[in-house]
Amino acid sequence: MNRWVKRVSESVSFLYYAVQTIKRSALFWCSMLVCVIATFPLRVDAAQQVAPSDAVKNLVLYNWEDYMDPELLAQFEQETGIHVDQIYYETDELKDQFLLTTEGKGIDLVVTSGISLYSYIPAGWLSVLDDQFLSNAGNVDQRWTEFNTEAANYAVPLLWGTLGIAYRKDKILEPVHSWMDLFEPKPYLNQKIMMIDDSRDSMGMALKALGYSINSEDVAELKQATALLKKQKPFVSAYSYLNLGENSELVTGRIWMAMAYSGDVQLLKQYKPEIEYALPKEGTNLWVDYIAVVARSERKVAAMQFINFLLDPKHAAQLSSYTSTATTVGGAKAFLSEEHLGNELIYPKAEALSHSESYHSLSSKGVRLRNIYFSEVNN
Repeated sequence: MNRWVKRVSESVSFLYYAVQTIKRSALFWCSMLVCVIATFPLRVDAAQQVAPSDAVKNLVLYNWEDYMDPELLAQFEQETGIHVDQIYYETDELKDQFLLTTEGKGIDLVVTSGISLYSYIPAGWLSVLDDQFLSNAGNVDQRWTEFNTEAANYAVPLLWGTLGIAYRKDKILEPVHSWMDLFEPKPYLNQKIMMIDDSRDSMGMALKALGYSINSEDVAELKQATALLKKQKPFVSAYSYLNLGENSELVTGRIWMAMAYSGDVQLLKQYKPEIEYALPKEGTNLWVDYIAVVARSERKVAAMQFINFLLDPKHAAQLSSYTSTATTVGGAKAFLSEEHLGNELIYPKAEALSHSESYHSLSSKGVRLRNIYFSEVNN
């Protein structure tokens, strides 16, 4: 019982301070508008309202934009008669705010990072999964089913990757192999750097650069990481997520170096081959994205049908190729190209991950300190 109360306390604290530190920007108000829309019997897909159809024939997926192959959605609809609409979030913080405001009303499925599950599960936002509708769950490699044991009954690991440094090799004069290349940049990188506007990522990698754990709650270590971020700040053009299209800051050259997710960098390389990715020698965050059924969904069986569809090895391979990320489904490798499997940006060698960690749940004090310190940097 005490453990449960502690989890609830951590969850409430995490969400409260995340909301407090979200910038009062257009992104925030756009998110609130989406929240309002979601409380009405409408579906939102790429900013377009879609009239509701037969409830049994319609699902709503809350996801990153461009993180689901439209051909897979079309195939699922063809096989089952169930149409999947999507609404999108732009940051993890805005996703949390949406769920805090609506408790998931209006959506059926959510794709989310593993760290978020530590808050979503005790908050009661996710439904317990039923094995009888997930015959393909056994296709997920044991490594990933054991990656977050607390999530086992509530979410299925879908894709994984790393956090590293994206850079323009035609602009950067020296080899990039350390987090310090990002946090203590050369003078010519003034206003040419972009950092992720997230305390876990930016603060976590600053800790890693200093030789500490990305999950550290030590006050002295957090203060050192904050000082490193403040020292870097004059070189930072923006605290944000990279755009992923042909007008991306890295593609146009407005930014020469950025903290970025491995899958995003792979997508950007198709627009600009000079974009490279470095997995820092100090190690990084090994992330896993999960898919889960929302507790307030009235179409839970259909939602689990969709998850089961995605866990078919052939479909998992298709999603892996589309998103340029690694799949958790071992059997999918038989359907992936040698080029995809041999791409170390997608599937890093074991030694490259030897110093890496994954995010763990923090205490309420740890969350509060990180948000306070990070707000001193990006505000």
